[in-house]
Amino acid sequence: MKTIFKITVGAILFVFMISVSCNKQNNPPEGWVRATFTGVDYSMCVCCGGYYFTANDTNYRALEVVKNSILDNHTRFPKDYFIKFEIPSGTCYGGGDIHVVKVTAIKNVNK
Repeated sequence: MKTIFKITVGAILFVFMISVSCNKQNNPPEGWVRATFTGVDYSMCVCCGGYYFTANDTNYRALEVVKNSILDNHTRFPKDYFIKFEIPSGTCYGGGDIHVVKVTAIKNVNK
């Protein structure tokens, strides 16, 4: 009887630990958005460059990304991050088929 109790309690604790750890990775912290970066914009024009990403089923291009150590020339895409972004005033920013934005904060999904 004690063995069945130990196995049951162990299984419940295991399921709880798995569910808690999965929720941390899938849900962005308050004020952040989960974004999937899909690649680099290699265009060479006045308002070109940056990174392409998707957030909330909308396509964006980050013309500027805050200085960081997790998104660089060695990043393999697609890659998920939690980000904060804004649309600054200026001729290169705004709407269209792809919204052009500035990423003001970025961090790994797994931390």
